Amino acid sequence: MNAVVVICGILLAPTTTAQAPPEITPFKLPPDLVEGRRLSLFCSLTIGTPPISFSWAKDGYAVGSLPGIKVFHVDEYQNVLQIENVSVDHVGNYTCSAKNAFGTDQMSVRLALKFKPRWTMSNIEQDKKILTAVAGQSLAVDCSAVSYPAPTIKILKGNRELNSGGPHQLQLGVMTIKRVEPADKGEYTCVAENVLGKIQKTLFIALSAPPDINPYKIPDDLAEGKRLSIMCSVSSGTPPISFSWYKDGNPITNLTGVKIAHIDDFQDQLQIESLSRDHVGNYTCNAKNIYGAARIAVQVVMKFAPKWLLDQQDTATVTRIVGETVEINCRSNGHPTPDIKIYKGSREILLDERIQRNLGLLVIRRYHQKLHSTVYLTTWKKAKGFP
Repeated sequence: MNAVVVICGILLAPTTTAQAPPEITPFKLPPDLVEGRRLSLFCSLTIGTPPISFSWAKDGYAVGSLPGIKVFHVDEYQNVLQIENVSVDHVGNYTCSAKNAFGTDQMSVRLALKFKPRWTMSNIEQDKKILTAVAGQSLAVDCSAVSYPAPTIKILKGNRELNSGGPHQLQLGVMTIKRVEPADKGEYTCVAENVLGKIQKTLFIALSAPPDINPYKIPDDLAEGKRLSIMCSVSSGTPPISFSWYKDGNPITNLTGVKIAHIDDFQDQLQIESLSRDHVGNYTCNAKNIYGAARIAVQVVMKFAPKWLLDQQDTATVTRIVGETVEINCRSNGHPTPDIKIYKGSREILLDERIQRNLGLLVIRRYHQKLHSTVYLTTWKKAKGFP
């Protein structure tokens, strides 16, 4: 059975002096107060002219209807505050105020209760089995606790106690990891202890990370008609991971001959069944999760035979009026870049002030029928083939 602790002030017979303000007898608390006991605080007057009113406050606020606290009026010169079952919630400064028509008096005492450690509210909110950390970012592990006497707090990883310094900073029971690394993941134990008891809890730090994509190299011998697969493989990163593909900065949706295959949680593949010149360009794979994103870009460059840039036949007729400027378009593309030559009859065109050529475009200024009316022949290096 819990002992009853009653703190009594010595009540002297109030003086008969007329018009005296109240004067409260000093009172104090026992030094060995612990949880679960009953406590009574007596506010007694040595002097004061009735009527006298009493009031109680805890930490500056009226006790009102605080849980577990009652106030009794004993007589004209005594008032008592009673706590039925002392707990840590009752720790604080208690003040008795006495007032009459001639003045007021106050007396305060601090209730410093001995109690075993308990986790703080912020710690309780973080009381999870698993803490998710993001690689490269900071993380706070809250092992803060309160008790009286003050607790000794330790944080252990495995059987090794962690000390403040380097990547770990410990302050008031909170461990801050400045930059989380793979070595930081694992099991941790929080221990809080004082002379009255010990508490501990275990948690696990799981490492989360943004995606990291493995490099990929395009084969050097690509040619039209060949099959090509571009693999986007994530070497690290926390699922779920979403993938997206782009060609020359534009999302790949219905590009002819191109398919996207989702292999698994960490791999995506772009497939081209039959390469053509339309597939030449820069391809980018994006991988993204809630912790970040990564991308890898490759360039598809392949050999292909020259082709007219304009939709034209191998033979075309150009009709112009004498004196006008005539343009003969022999522009084409290919890889490697084709060497374009333009012939008049069997002779290669020689350039002068009236005949100019720019990237396969032949320009004849002031067309003259007699001089310029003939068959022009455009050829690619080595008869339309690869060099």
